[in-house]
Amino acid sequence: MGWGGLENGELLQCAADAGFTAFITIDRNIQNQQNLDRLPVTIVLLEAPPNNLLEDLQPLIPNVVSALRSNPGKTLVTVRAAERRKTSDPMPDFF
Repeated sequence: MGWGGLENGELLQCAADAGFTAFITIDRNIQNQQNLDRLPVTIVLLEAPPNNLLEDLQPLIPNVVSALRSNPGKTLVTVRAAERRKTSDPMPDFF
């Protein structure tokens, strides 16, 4: 699409002009980089700590679809992975 040199607001505006309605990112600073009141598209922020690896992000896709269906406006939507307990973490004390 020839958007290689575009950044931030320019990229979002080009996406909107090309007919895109959503932009999916892992950039946690996007809310500090963009005027959320003037978004040209919906931004979906994916969070799958600690590293946002593809294998951790892929299970979020159904939640992304759901979030886009329930938030039709131009807004910022955050989709987070469920936290996983590390095997080295002690078991919780239920007694």
